Amino acid sequence: MAVLSGIVPVFLLIALGALAKRLGWAGEVFVRDLNRVIFWFAIPALLLRLLGRAELVAADAGTMIGTVIAATAGTGLVAFLYALARRERPARLGVIVQAAVRGNLVFVGFPVIFAAGGESALTLAAVTAAVLIPFQNLLAVAALLRAGDHTGLGAFKAAVLNPVVLGVAGGLAWNWIGWSPWTWLDNFLHLLGNIAMPGALLALGAQMGARTLRRSTEAVAVSAVLKLALAPAIGLLLMHFLQIDGMPRLVGILLLATPTAIASTAVAQEMGGDLDLAGACVMIASLASFPAFVFWGLVCR
Repeated sequence: MAVLSGIVPVFLLIALGALAKRLGWAGEVFVRDLNRVIFWFAIPALLLRLLGRAELVAADAGTMIGTVIAATAGTGLVAFLYALARRERPARLGVIVQAAVRGNLVFVGFPVIFAAGGESALTLAAVTAAVLIPFQNLLAVAALLRAGDHTGLGAFKAAVLNPVVLGVAGGLAWNWIGWSPWTWLDNFLHLLGNIAMPGALLALGAQMGARTLRRSTEAVAVSAVLKLALAPAIGLLLMHFLQIDGMPRLVGILLLATPTAIASTAVAQEMGGDLDLAGACVMIASLASFPAFVFWGLVCR
């Protein structure tokens, strides 16, 4: 039931996007522009508010957070080496790495964790995500730098002036100074950030199709295995070695096992990545996340 409550709404929104495309309500231009709005406005607002309001001080969770970061970095390195061995062009290499490291923590991971462990588990997940989200986003941006026309000054702008990076930096600065925003501003960021998940899901459904899923079968499958199997396996081994068990282990492993973030398609589009490959990676990882959550949940119990 915990997995269903987190996953089923995701696929209903994707299906709704596919239906809108079939009815002629979501054409190629609409989907492209929707992804652009999500990338430049909704995602930064979401990150700004999430990190700005998070409680980042949690000494007892530090070791678990460190293992999650290490598992993510290790998975990203494996994905990078795989793409290099395949001699993938930059637009595809960046997408493969992003798909392997960037999880849908807030919109899929949090509901599943809350249903599995209650409010205490969700609090721990939020603290971990406050560190993991910036790390995942920065890895994704770094991997995609070579995808578009990002050389010299262009690379600097893409890395530093990227709206994802700016959202993370702004959220951390907000958190550090302990500012309490005006109510109207907080409500505005909340409303704008809420567009990110449903908007990206609808756009994904509208751009997906059998033709897209048939492309790059190996790369899509490998990225899904890395995200849903290798990352949590590395995390579990590290936690076993460091004697982390109970609720922290459950939360950390479920966060690592979250499917590729829906917003990856918008980020890939704006940074010159292979959009078809990005969409296929998100779709397959999301489909495979159901059995993955069940398996890792049982392992951690």
